[in-house]
Amino acid sequence: MAATGKDPAESGPLRFYYRNWRPTLYGRFWTRIWAWATSLGLLPDIVVTLLVKERKSGRLVGHVLVPVVHEGRRYLVSMLGSGSNWVLDQRATGGAAFLKRGRTESVMLVEIPPERRAPILSVVPNCHERPSAPARRRRRVLARVRRDRRRLPGVSDRFA
Repeated sequence: MAATGKDPAESGPLRFYYRNWRPTLYGRFWTRIWAWATSLGLLPDIVVTLLVKERKSGRLVGHVLVPVVHEGRRYLVSMLGSGSNWVLDQRATGGAAFLKRGRTESVMLVEIPPERRAPILSVVPNCHERPSAPARRRRRVLARVRRDRRRLPGVSDRFA
């Protein structure tokens, strides 16, 4: 899959990790560090390491992912679409993979048809999204209300 347009990761601090929709050497290094730390269970519980055989070399490679829970089932969602390395690797292996977080769990990944993805994607947290203007404005107003508590006692109790 050829990516079109400007890579959004090339602006800001992520530019050291990605260029032209691909990870840089520095990005690959840190991905390995994060995968190792996640597989040992050193990072927060929301992240796991997906171990899947690389489609070209056949060696196990780790990808750090955040599983999404929807209706009691776990789903792995590719933030970069169907051209992501881990998606292409799992397709090549027929879905056989391992999830690792302290202990290794053998899993069979099944691709969800596009028409059934919407409810799952609706619960995906967008961790890298910049807060919207209304959210920033609300935070400023709440900070001002907290600061001016003495002058607005009736209102500030509801927002504290």
